[in-house]
Amino acid sequence: MMRKTVILAAAFAVAACGKSPAPETPEAEVKGVITSEALEGHVAWLADDAREGRMAGQPGYDAAAQYVADRFEEFGLEPGGEDGGWYQQVPLVSYRADENSITMVAHRDGQDKAFEYKEDFTMGGDKVRESTHVRAEVVYVGFGVHAPEHGYSDYDGIDVEGKLVAAFGNAPGILPTTERAYYSSGRTKSQEAIKRGAVGFVGLVSKRAEEYFPWERVKANAGVRPGMAWISITGEAADYFPELEGGAYINVDVARELFAGTPISFDEARAATEESRPASTPLGFELTLARNTSIEQITSPNVVGIVRGTDPELADEYVVYSAHLDHNGFGPEVDGDRIYNGAYDNAMGVSLMLEAGLSRQTRRVARCCWLRLPRKREVCSAPTTSRITRRCRPSRWLPTSTSTCRCSCTRWRTSLPSARSTRRSRALCVRPSRQKASS
Repeated sequence: MMRKTVILAAAFAVAACGKSPAPETPEAEVKGVITSEALEGHVAWLADDAREGRMAGQPGYDAAAQYVADRFEEFGLEPGGEDGGWYQQVPLVSYRADENSITMVAHRDGQDKAFEYKEDFTMGGDKVRESTHVRAEVVYVGFGVHAPEHGYSDYDGIDVEGKLVAAFGNAPGILPTTERAYYSSGRTKSQEAIKRGAVGFVGLVSKRAEEYFPWERVKANAGVRPGMAWISITGEAADYFPELEGGAYINVDVARELFAGTPISFDEARAATEESRPASTPLGFELTLARNTSIEQITSPNVVGIVRGTDPELADEYVVYSAHLDHNGFGPEVDGDRIYNGAYDNAMGVSLMLEAGLSRQTRRVARCCWLRLPRKREVCSAPTTSRITRRCRPSRWLPTSTSTCRCSCTRWRTSLPSARSTRRSRALCVRPSRQKASS
């Protein structure tokens, strides 16, 4: 159906516009509008050391946002931000755990053992609370997945009320690809654990994680950057679960030590997950997890530009291109360099989006290229301030009864034309009044 075609076009339109079609096709007229020189110029500026890695809320990001706004103005786009400007300010919470306060202590058989932050485990800060402390029994729950519709559950016959759950990342390999991605989500796992009364999460290192992200790398990155979350329209930190009072990620050696003498060894637990076989069991010891957190509320702008549609019947429909503008700022040194420039992630994506905006402003026709992306609809180009929100697949977008779109995998809503999105994924919003025409 037409709706699906348009969504796919939103994902691939830039690549299509870069092809060299036969002269008789409409896209021949935009040949040369998007050039490799222009793309390289954008990437070089955005990823330059002077931008200091474009961390949201930092001067380097602000400079990059101004660069995008300047290009939008230069290309003749219309400002789509707040108060007639280019910017849409996004409220964020920045949080960082005080390393001197981070604590993990194991309690077993009347003996206590404290572990060392970074060497033995890592722990992030709390998004809301300045201090947290929890002591509870630990229960091993495999992946922490409950998927009865696929004949799999790590929670069958297991009581985790008032306990810490210890789980591996990812999800069982027997699940279909889409479902596996859903059940691998930290949000999904947290919600399931909370529903069953758990009070915290202990992350375990899988073989794949150990291979691709060895502990030395985990240790080098621990505490280097603050955590960050966007503040929702309700004024709350997104994806915050106050029921979870503590969390830690422990290395393989510590896990082997803690699992020793329990009903299952750590290596047996890893082997069970590789076979997609539930092997959940209480471990018979307790952990204390504690930390203090410094919390700061900041803002960082999205940049929004609009190419107005020319068709009176289609001009009130919007195609939204978005690309996240931020990157990681500073990080662990690599060959004496602490700046994480973010050329591929995502200066390149922003550059493509900028040039797509230019091509649409230059060529005001019914359709762009051969992918049938209707040019006469209004187009919003919106580099977003942060990658912290969840990726939403276009197929999850649902029409509502008002002139808005709602994403079923988030609680985010937007009223067009303000394009109030902080997601990095490309998505399509079409007013419900046009749903009949697009089905």
